[in-house]
Amino acid sequence: MPPIIVRRKRYVGFLVVALVGASVLVVLQTYDPERKAVELAFNGYFGDVKHMLGPSAASRVFPEDLAALKEAALLYAGSRTEFRADAFAFLGVTDAAGLGRQTKERFFEFLLDRTRRMHPEVLQTLNEGRLMGTKIRRRDDVAYVEATFAVETSAGPRRFVMRLQMLRSDDIWFVRI
Repeated sequence: MPPIIVRRKRYVGFLVVALVGASVLVVLQTYDPERKAVELAFNGYFGDVKHMLGPSAASRVFPEDLAALKEAALLYAGSRTEFRADAFAFLGVTDAAGLGRQTKERFFEFLLDRTRRMHPEVLQTLNEGRLMGTKIRRRDDVAYVEATFAVETSAGPRRFVMRLQMLRSDDIWFVRI
């Protein structure tokens, strides 16, 4: 064999080995063993919200965020009579003391139901949208999820992105609000 062909084979062999080595390094750098757990938690929360399963969706929200949400809703109910009347009707109470005794999960259900009634286009978009993909970036116990949806409208296909932050506590992934 002429020496030039032998050199070309060596260069090609070296390039193949370098390409395989670089591919392995990229896979090892981007591999995330928690990705499936985060994706499963996100899909569970999204499905619960989509189907208006308030108690189940509330169980997927970080408990401290639910407490802050309840506190904010109580403050808002103190200054807005229409909001307070909606809360009384949904939660089945007649006074502010009864409102304060409700659990934080019930407040989440109320706010989810109120969002559905006041902004039906949000639920319609969630129901009609087709999940195109999720992008998950994770650092330790915090994950950032971007879910891209495609929705057919009269003006043509549209895309929207839902962004969520998730937090791992006691090996369970929770949605941050």
